[in-house]
Amino acid sequence: MSAIRAQLIDYINEIPDYKLESIKPLLKMLHDDTVFIEKINFDDLSDEDKQDVLQARKDLRSGQTVSLSSLTQ
Repeated sequence: MSAIRAQLIDYINEIPDYKLESIKPLLKMLHDDTVFIEKINFDDLSDEDKQDVLQARKDLRSGQTVSLSSLTQ
C-alpha cells in the first residue's frame, strides 16, 4: 500500500460515521473518475466553450491544473 493511501485511510478511520456521509459523494466522484464538469450540457455552449471544457477535462485528468488560491495571490 502506498504511503498516501495509508495516510488517507488513517484520516478516514478517524472521521465519525455521521460525517462520512458528507464525503461519500466526493469519494465516489474520485473513484468513478468523474467531476462536476462532466454534467455540462454541450448543446448550450459555443464551439469555443466546448473546446475549453474539453481542454479542462484533459488537464484535470493529466494533473495539469492551477489552484484557485495561486491565482488570487
